[in-house]
Amino acid sequence: MAVSFLRCHELRPTGSGKLIGRDRGEWRGVGAGAGRRRSRRRDRLLALEGYSRGAARDLAHRGITVDIIRPGFIDTERNPADGPAASIFLPTTAMGRYGTPEEIAACVVFLAGPQSSCVTNAALRIDGGYGA
Repeated sequence: MAVSFLRCHELRPTGSGKLIGRDRGEWRGVGAGAGRRRSRRRDRLLALEGYSRGAARDLAHRGITVDIIRPGFIDTERNPADGPAASIFLPTTAMGRYGTPEEIAACVVFLAGPQSSCVTNAALRIDGGYGA
């Protein structure tokens, strides 16, 4: 959060800008103690959403928008779509596939661009329907 706060101060002189936070998107629901870890992740997410809501309200009059990207299972080196965990993760998504880094980047480009000038306090879920 400190980085976001510093960015707010950097944006003040120009009177416009975009703050885009990111939910860590880690899977914490497997193994012993899963419930405890999931609740910690949920607490972090609620804190991020609360921060975003307050910052969006406080900064909107300066032309600064505040949004959150919430990625789901993304095909990366650490979590490949054909890796051993895929058989666990894929059935939990409505689309039945992992997302790509390019799909995440496209959403960030949209939120950072002028087309989203009226979008603020959005939590954009890019998770292939994990929450559906």
